[in-house]
Amino acid sequence: VVEEPAAIRRALARAVSEARAAGRAVAIGHVHAVTIAPLAAELPLVAADGVRLVPPSRLVRSPD
Repeated sequence: VVEEPAAIRRALARAVSEARAAGRAVAIGHVHAVTIAPLAAELPLVAADGVRLVPPSRLVRSPD
């Protein structure tokens, strides 16, 4: 469990970078105040920069 807001921001930045490079990324966040506060501040900026957050089920492809 990451317990520092700066570390959460870095993890989000890595996920955004991965999404830009690969077209998608999966990031997991835990429901703790220390997680929610930085995400509440950063997610509007991420969205304004063109990154969409979707449920993981949207990234899963079913076998044909």
